Amino acid sequence: MPRITSLNMLLESEGKDYLAELYGKVIENVQKALVSSGMKNTDLSGDPVSGSVEAKRFANATSKDYGTARAAGKGDAVKASPVTIVIDQDKEIVEELEEKDIKLSAEDYDAAFEAASTFIDCGREWKDSPRKSPRVMDWEQDGSLLFPAISKVAGREVRTVDYMHWWTFMGCYMEISDGVFSTILSLRQKRAKGKKLEKWEREFWEANKDICVLKKKISREEQEERDRLKALLG
Repeated sequence: MPRITSLNMLLESEGKDYLAELYGKVIENVQKALVSSGMKNTDLSGDPVSGSVEAKRFANATSKDYGTARAAGKGDAVKASPVTIVIDQDKEIVEELEEKDIKLSAEDYDAAFEAASTFIDCGREWKDSPRKSPRVMDWEQDGSLLFPAISKVAGREVRTVDYMHWWTFMGCYMEISDGVFSTILSLRQKRAKGKKLEKWEREFWEANKDICVLKKKISREEQEERDRLKALLG
């Protein structure tokens, strides 16, 4: 039924139905804030095996003419009495799942994972699992060095761009050829491969260890345990 908002809604049956609907919503909202509603006991006592359980339920409040409580000098007493609920019917819920449904669901997850991996790898599909390489960069730790380098390649400050495709961002990252981040990345790669650093490289590494050395990554559980021990030790 279309909503009726005209002044003559009382003259039409649909208008009266609409007002009745609104009245019901008002009463429902008022009842939610009543004391009797807040004190209702939804917990059941007793042993269901015995065939019945008991709940002490407060009676619903009923509306009265405006001014009734003021004239009487008091409100309605909250009434409560135990209600016995007979359990005389046995019910059960049984669901079945075929093995093929599980397999199809697993295939969907596998396909989604492969699609996500392909996207992250910028469309490159690995025939075999790529060999795990040493960790030589960290998006979070290197952020202050990484973004200026990427912005230099992109020709604009990428952190102020509302949207940039991941492949575009990674393309700029792959084109980084000089600067502080490029130097640090080169030193990390040489050390990871066991190559000897030149004199100026060793001096640079020792003078900038705070940004050259990658900090050990710990899991959330390990961090929570550290925080707990720190709190215990004051």
